[in-house]
This record gives sequence, structure tokens and C-alpha cells, in this order.
Amino acid sequence: MGEIFTRTVRIKRPPLAVWAHLADARVMAKWMPGVSDLDTGDETGELRQGGVLVFRTRGRERLSDIVDCEAPSLLTLQSTQGNFSAVYRYTLEQDGENTDVSLQVTCTAAGLARLAMPLIALAIRFSDGGQLRRLKRAVEKATPGTT
Repeated sequence: MGEIFTRTVRIKRPPLAVWAHLADARVMAKWMPGVSDLDTGDETGELRQGGVLVFRTRGRERLSDIVDCEAPSLLTLQSTQGNFSAVYRYTLEQDGENTDVSLQVTCTAAGLARLAMPLIALAIRFSDGGQLRRLKRAVEKATPGTT
């Protein structure tokens, strides 16, 4: 599995406030660029380990398996299309009243998809490299600070 990128951001809110945005399909579109119509099949929008997240991006419906979902510290989503699979691993660590959020994106490819890996990796870095900055803005705007 090859790493596409790792990013970390400090959000000036406690982990539960961050988790409320990270793991709720009803608000994920606020910080996931190019993604809309997120659904878990649960009216609460809550993500659950072993579940599936359905969303629209680039005009198509996509699926992500919810591999890990351990509130409020770990969320892992895996999307597979043909011979390509991408894993998005979000980790949250409390530091005082702040939360350090990291996103590690890795991928695997087989067959002809391996030839396209450099372009796919570039596209993913371009489209998703700013996710955590957007998450930070959404969380800090939506929840009052305590500091």
C-alpha cells in the first residue's frame, strides 16, 4: 500500500466537538470538497464500524466502507473502484482543550490501474489535501470556544 499524503491540523475544540463533524454524514459535506448527498442509511447520519457511507462526487454515486469507527479517536474509510482502493484514516488526539487531527491517505492498485497511480495520487492530493483545514474551519465556526 502506498502513502499518498499525511496531514495534521490542530483544532481549538475538544475531541467530541471535532468527532461530531467528522463522523456525522449530515455535516460532512461542509468540509469534504466536491462531496454531496452523504448517507449512511441511518436517519441520525451517524457512521458505524462495518457500515457503508454513500455519497456523490464528480456526478457519480460512490461507496466507502466504514472500516474503523471508534469515537472520538479513529475513523477509517475505504473506497474501492475497480482495481483501485483508497483508505482515509482520521485520528484524533486530545491536547488540553484542543484536538490534533491527522489524515493519512493510502492506496493500492492492481492491473492497469497501477500505471495510472501517479496521476491518481496527484488528483487525490489536489482534491483532498485541504480536508483538514476545511474541517477545522467548520468545527471552530459551529462550536463555541472554551479558551
